[in-house]
Formats: sequence, C-alpha cells, structure tokens
Amino acid sequence: MNGRSISAWLSGERQARLPALVAACEVGRTDTHDALNARVCLWAACLWCFLVTFPTTVVEWAGVPLILASLFGVRRIWCVAWRSLVTPEFVFPALFALWQFVTLLWSADARLGAGQAGACRWLWSIVLLAPVMAHRRALITALALGFLVGNASQLLHALGTHFNIPSITWNRLPGRNSGWWDPVVGGSLLTAALGLHLPAAIAGRGRSFLIALACSAITLVAILATGTRGAILAAAALIVLVAAFALVRCSPRRYIVLRLAVVLALAGVAAILAWPKIGPALKDRIDTGVREVQVALNETDTIANTTTDTGARIAMARWSAASFFSRPVAGVGAGSMRTIFRDHWTRLGVPPAQLFGHSHAHNTYLHILATTGLIGAALALAAMVIGLRNAVRRAANFGSYDAAPFAALLGLLLVGAFDSIHVNSQTAALLTLLLSLSTAWQSPTPPTTTPSKPANPPRAFRGVGE
Repeated sequence: MNGRSISAWLSGERQARLPALVAACEVGRTDTHDALNARVCLWAACLWCFLVTFPTTVVEWAGVPLILASLFGVRRIWCVAWRSLVTPEFVFPALFALWQFVTLLWSADARLGAGQAGACRWLWSIVLLAPVMAHRRALITALALGFLVGNASQLLHALGTHFNIPSITWNRLPGRNSGWWDPVVGGSLLTAALGLHLPAAIAGRGRSFLIALACSAITLVAILATGTRGAILAAAALIVLVAAFALVRCSPRRYIVLRLAVVLALAGVAAILAWPKIGPALKDRIDTGVREVQVALNETDTIANTTTDTGARIAMARWSAASFFSRPVAGVGAGSMRTIFRDHWTRLGVPPAQLFGHSHAHNTYLHILATTGLIGAALALAAMVIGLRNAVRRAANFGSYDAAPFAALLGLLLVGAFDSIHVNSQTAALLTLLLSLSTAWQSPTPPTTTPSKPANPPRAFRGVGE
C-alpha cells in the first residue's frame, strides 16, 4: 500500500461500497427468511443499545440476541460484516486491544491484566451493527431510552431512601445516588448521556429540541446526584465544548446563545428543586475534595495525604507518570498498576491490611501510557481521533440527534481524565458502541416499508356513444 491508498483507507474512501451493501442487506433479497432475519437483527441491535446502560451482568448478556441473529443471517450480512473488519474504526481499537495482551508478557499481574485487556470483548459491536446502520437514528434512540431507565433507578433509590423502603434502594454511601450504577461509573456513563442530548438541546428545533432540553436537565441533575466530582467537571467542560462547536457549525449565533441560556436556566431550576436532597452531601464532597487537593499538592507523599479519596488519586497519577517514564516505549504491562501502587504505599508505611485495592490510575490517558507505553498510546489516540472525526462527519445536521454519538463520545473522553474508561466493563462497552455508531462511511437512508402505489394508467378516450 502506498501513501495515497493508506490515506484513502483512513478517510473512508475505500469503504465507498459499504452504504450500498448495507442497503442491499435491507431490501436486496425477497426471501422470507432473509426479510425476517433483517427485522430480528434490527430489534436485537436496538436491544443491545438499550441494555448497554444497565448493570454489568445485564451488559454482559445484552449482545447475545444480536450475535445469534447475525449467525442465523450470516449469508445475508457477510458482505458487510467482513468489510467492517478492515475499516479504521475497527482496526485501531483491535490493534490496541492486541497490544494490551502482548504487554501481559512483562506484566506484574498478568491475570489482572488479562481481565482489564478483556474489556475489548465488545469489539464485535462494530462488526454486527454495521449491517443495520441504515437505522442509526433508531439505535441512538434506544441508547437514550436506556439511559432514562437508569435515571429511573436513581429516582427509585431517592424514593427508597426518603421513605425507608430498602427493596428499591442500592448499597450506596449517604448522599450519593447513582441508582444501579457504581457512583464513579455512573457519573462517567451519565456524562456521555448528557452528550447525547446537548447538540439538539443547544441547536435543535421543534420536538427534538424540547425532548433534548428536558433530557439534558434530567441528566445534569442525575450527574449531580451521583456526587462524582470528576463527572461534574467533565460535564461542565462538555457543555462549553459543544456550545463552542455549535457556534461554529450553526447559525445564527445569537440563536445558539439563547438556546444555551435556556438549557442552563432549566438545568439550574432542576438543580435548585433537587438541592434539598442532593445539595448538602454534594457541597461536603466538593469542600473535602478542595482541601485534599491543597494538602496533596503542597506536601510530600505521606500516609496522611496519599490515603484520602482525592489525595490517593493525585498520588496514583504521579506514580503512573513515573511508571511511564521508567518504560516509555512498551509500558509496564497491563495489570501492573495495582502492584505498583501497593509497593508505593508499603514504602510509605501503610499496613498491609489497609492497602488500597486500586487497580488502575483513575485516568484513562495516564493508565494507557503507563501500562502500554507510547505504542499503545499511539494506537488508542488513532482510534479516538478517527472515532471523533467520523462522528463529526455523521453530524451534518448538528442540531439533531445525528450529532449525539459525537458529543457522547466527547463526553466520555473528557471524563476519562478522572476514570479509566477502557478497563471498566460498562464504560468500555459504551465506548465501543459509540465507536460502532461513528463509521467512516455514510450510513444509507433506511428503506421505506410502505410500498409506493403504482401509477394510474392513462384514461382511454371514449368517443360519443361508447
């Protein structure tokens, strides 16, 4: 391959046949079995998108219907499936996953590393969603509905704690309401959920604007309810970036500014209404975090300032950076960070019984650099840049839900500064799904299911007396 063909492959020009092949999967065959399989695959794909926001156990099994339906219809989808295996949106994540497994050869904990590298197990989503990509908007709708169900679990938890109904609550610390999600993971997922709605809320019109506006307010309150400070910061940055992007892509600009003001005003009203329930605990967490950051930045590593919640994360960030500089090219190996962190705390004098169980850096980018080095970082960077570029291309109408995967992916990458999104099962599954919805090739228009009426034959002239 020469430079020109590589450029064409990266840009998606070499996948120019895929839209027509996807359309052929929908209407190209008249066989009853194929038609039924096409509908089953679509419903199974929507189910996967809907359930990807559920608890981990559900996520692990959510893709089984789509995998089975695709196996039954392999003759129908094969021409699309194998071509999706050589698209840049699949190749770079797959190479990054493969490199993580290679680093197990020098990992300090290969068993843990295999589990973390195994978060790539949802790469099948890129392949099996390609044949139904004509229904991209339906898949996005299913994903958004799944997040609303997660918000409903937060509402149940709030009612359960208020009225003392243990059967509808989850084991959470006081003042932290993340529903069925872990608070940190829930905050990360909800930041992506906010991204799903922001483009339409800021630049949309009509019904999609009203829906997105309401969902954005709900999601912002849900993020605050988790008490996850990193997610709150990432959500604020996401609003700024999406608004700036809308100002560049859409006009008139005063219309965008007005919509942004409406979004913030509605979110503020919702937050004020929810403040008596979530406010005191959130304020305490923010105040505590500020104090811990000040202490951790102004003093050397001691037991006191590396075992607090925020202090530990700052210490782990420094230790991860040191690990990267110790082996910058290939990294220390996937799964090594828990051993490295424990060694540091042991040298500080933390008793073995009190050692923390942190197994990742709580920062996607530092974790990738430390465990996989510059090789892994280059592959991961290529995957994320291509995903964002593709998502922007699919967002020609930025004020619609066509832009939802772009903003959701951007939100997930922003919150990656506070969480290792590629090793946590739920965030890794969502990340893969968003890459699946961000293809280098343009999704075809979904086929119409209403047969067109045949043209009426011209009326024959009848002479007088006929």
